Amino acid sequence: MSTSISQQKAIVEGLRMECRIERQPLSKTLREMIQYTEQHKANDALMCGIDKKLNPFIEKSSCVLI
Repeated sequence: MSTSISQQKAIVEGLRMECRIERQPLSKTLREMIQYTEQHKANDALMCGIDKKLNPFIEKSSCVLI
């Protein structure tokens, strides 16, 4: 029974911590995320790709068997 009390205390403490978190409207957060993405687009390999000269995983040559 003491474990369930300690578990309940941990849950209550976690809920108290969550209540202290400052919330922001989703519309504001999304606007900020879009702005950040647009500003850093040039440095993002997923958005603009990797230069073939700098890509260490590209095959240097191919092997053909006849």
